Amino acid sequence: YLLAPLVAALEQRRMSRGLAILLVAIPPLAAFVLLIALAGPQLWGQAVTLVSMLPRFATTLLDLLSSVRARAETLPFLTEAQRTWIHDLNAEELAALLQQNADAILAEFGQWALAFLRQLGTIVGFLGYLVVTPVVAFYLLRDWRPLLTFLEELIPTRERPGVVTFIDEYDRSLGRFVRGQLTEATLVGILTGTGLAILGVPSALLLGVIAGICNVIPYIGLAISIVPALVVALTMDSPLGGLLRVGAVFLVVQFIDGSVTGPKIVGE
Repeated sequence: YLLAPLVAALEQRRMSRGLAILLVAIPPLAAFVLLIALAGPQLWGQAVTLVSMLPRFATTLLDLLSSVRARAETLPFLTEAQRTWIHDLNAEELAALLQQNADAILAEFGQWALAFLRQLGTIVGFLGYLVVTPVVAFYLLRDWRPLLTFLEELIPTRERPGVVTFIDEYDRSLGRFVRGQLTEATLVGILTGTGLAILGVPSALLLGVIAGICNVIPYIGLAISIVPALVVALTMDSPLGGLLRVGAVFLVVQFIDGSVTGPKIVGE
């Protein structure tokens, strides 16, 4: 669906359809394989680092909560019972509880991930999809026009012009929307990863990839992508400085996404 317009454009330049399909399909496939080969190990390493930061994140967060607790005790409008309840909150015990159950939490997460992977199918099935999908895509691209003609002939002759006109308009709008969303998500990922890397935030590549993928999800995508970024920020040597850097990058990128590139790329 995404490649068919490019194939048609090359075919209009008197290029054979088979050659046009190869020229259109091979570069993205090669780029994807190259990206996995080059960035895959780095992404995995950053993911492992992020998981290893969780205990330090818990300690930093509890220190911040202890500071908030100390200030909350001085609020003049609190009753004596409320001050006693706040004072009895033991951050150290909570930290110890998190540390004791850290391995269990990670093991539970690992079991959930394995169960999810099992739902996707076996490794053999997955490899089968890797082989079958490009083949099916090639034949769909090759026979795209006859397929559309066949589908048009299923529509009653009297209603065909109106239905085909509507489908053509819908097809163009949907195709532009999908391409715009993918372009915008890629741009958000690049800007986020680059900005975090320039400001010295660890795991910038991984956080940029997460931001780009989550940008496709309406409304809650930002909330999902910013959580791991905040975890990384709170494990930096200066948690406050880390939070300011992460907040600045996400604020600037979201402004560009919502006010500049988003309306231009997706809106138009």
